[in-house]
Amino acid sequence: KATGIETEVDTEPFLAGREIEQSLAAHNTTPCLQWCYENRSRLKKSKVNLEFKLHTQNFIEKIRAGDYKGAIQYAQRYLVDGGEPPLKLQETMALLAFQPT
Repeated sequence: KATGIETEVDTEPFLAGREIEQSLAAHNTTPCLQWCYENRSRLKKSKVNLEFKLHTQNFIEKIRAGDYKGAIQYAQRYLVDGGEPPLKLQETMALLAFQPT
């Protein structure tokens, strides 16, 4: 702000990115998932399935918390049709078989 750059550059994307970065560091994927929903068409063009990765992280957190039933329900809702190859989904679901450390 001290440099007066706000008049020359749209700082909003940088501020939004910083907010998302901080929320991810705090293990909160909600702001990033919201960003994914808002930018779904751009993400499809880049062929990066960030949304699937974030949902996978939420699935893992449910397993870590011992909420296996919740993890299965979450996977059914968000991962089954997540656009990833079946093998990737199988690898993700295999996490249910192992106790978190």
